[in-house]
Amino acid sequence: MTYYGPVEESPLSRFWLIGFLIIIIGFILVFAGTLLSIQESQPTNTSTSVGVGGCVIIFFIPICFGTGGLWIIAMVLGIILTAITFAIYFFARKGL
Repeated sequence: MTYYGPVEESPLSRFWLIGFLIIIIGFILVFAGTLLSIQESQPTNTSTSVGVGGCVIIFFIPICFGTGGLWIIAMVLGIILTAITFAIYFFARKGL
């Protein structure tokens, strides 16, 4: 068996790690938000309003939807995430 020496790390491997960490942090934030929501959902006699928002990113196109005031936050977050994705892709292509 021939020994070829140490394997060089690909410049894209750090972007893979950053992407993986962003996904893990997202799961942790969703889990923490669910726990906080359960903790604060005490029955009260006051009136409440509910708003829902979401954003699905397909390739580089954010598709946002919602009702109430949260859909604006989801849309802004989707645009920011799309810009970050473009930046990571651009820097990865440049070899930085």
